[in-house]
Amino acid sequence: IICVGYSNNNLDRQKVYERIKEDGWSVGNLIPDYLESDNFKYSEGTIIFPGSNIQPFSEIGVCSIIWPGSVVGHHAVVGDYTWISSNCAIGGYSKIGNKTFVGLNSTISDNIDIGQNNIIGAGTFISKNTKNNWSFSVEGLAKLRINPKDKPIKKIKKVDRFHNLTCLIIIGIEA
Repeated sequence: IICVGYSNNNLDRQKVYERIKEDGWSVGNLIPDYLESDNFKYSEGTIIFPGSNIQPFSEIGVCSIIWPGSVVGHHAVVGDYTWISSNCAIGGYSKIGNKTFVGLNSTISDNIDIGQNNIIGAGTFISKNTKNNWSFSVEGLAKLRINPKDKPIKKIKKVDRFHNLTCLIIIGIEA
């Protein structure tokens, strides 16, 4: 079992998993007994905490972690190295991209495609498809682009106020 958390959690978990596999080891799963594992598919290194509900025909990717109280809807696909925090709801037929982080109490509607390397902040409701490398947050209604090359932030641009909350867009340096 590989449980690497927070700072670069999904990428670090991928690196640890790949190193373990490279050295010839196998990686186990942690799945509560009450879940009918015949009803859904999961990959090596999956951790599903007790209190989660994984509905039929869903798929959980390599080394993904699903915290207590979360629901993964029917026919949903959770990508590899993905982190689903406590009390999240992933709608039926939705697809969560690889290395995506879904924060506490977030909801993703039915039939939604979430891109890879997304960060969905706590309490966020996602009702439209997202692209790769984006971050969504309720606080301040911020919408951020994740800098995929780990380069310094070029500038912070203030955007219009919406219901007295200031939005920010952070733009990374493009190569």
